[in-house]
Amino acid sequence: MEFEVREPDLNAFLRRQMELERASAVDEIHVTLLNGSFRSDLTVDMDQVEIEDPSLTSSLFLSLFKGRQKLRLEGKLSVRNGTGTYRTENAWLNGVPLPAPVVDSLIRILGNKQDPPFDPTRPFPMPFGIQFVRFESGLVVVRN
Repeated sequence: MEFEVREPDLNAFLRRQMELERASAVDEIHVTLLNGSFRSDLTVDMDQVEIEDPSLTSSLFLSLFKGRQKLRLEGKLSVRNGTGTYRTENAWLNGVPLPAPVVDSLIRILGNKQDPPFDPTRPFPMPFGIQFVRFESGLVVVRN
């Protein structure tokens, strides 16, 4: 079965999920659906980000930034046989470009705070039996 999810509906769903997930370090999120990819604008409360297994990159990153920070990610999600793979293409923190490895380290930390925890930088099972996604301007086509 194939269906379309429009950008306003996706953002409403994400806001609702954030309300339910009170332990998240992400205060706000807005996704813009583009042709073949998407952009996420997040406000991250860095004071809520905890490192259990600190790498040099994540330790330096978290020591520099405190409080609420604006993070913009541009990336691609590919899905094959119910497994998703996310790839960061560009990222900015407060408008300053960041290298993908630094961002991926932060994404792993934020993903581990979810319930259930997951690492979006590694292949992961898609929710709701999703087998395929295609991004278009303003909508995403999903098939399960």
